[in-house]
Amino acid sequence: MKTNILKLAVILLIFAGSLSSCEKNKGNKMVCNVKNPLTDLPWLKDKVAELTSLYQGQSSHIAIWQCTYGGGYVGFWEGHENVAFLFDCNGDLLCTMNEATGVTSCPGVDIDLKKLIWEINNN
Repeated sequence: MKTNILKLAVILLIFAGSLSSCEKNKGNKMVCNVKNPLTDLPWLKDKVAELTSLYQGQSSHIAIWQCTYGGGYVGFWEGHENVAFLFDCNGDLLCTMNEATGVTSCPGVDIDLKKLIWEINNN
């Protein structure tokens, strides 16, 4: 009987410890298995450097949003005026959309949530 109570107490302690560690990590959500995609994903860091070099000081609006699509996949939506590009966590281009012409290679792709993570707005 004492052994069963001791086992139950150990299981409850382990369960309580796992709950508290989940609470601690809520504020540090990992995106694409990194804490900060802008600095920790080499392809995205290079993309920001390239866009900064090309468009800094010009009259333009360029932004990158972290987004979810397709029921939970994480991606990055890069927008240049009326043209947008959707990339996955590896930097692979998934599709493009031109709002001015209506031409898209993104049929059926719904962006569920967008969070602005970088932009140049010189308009």
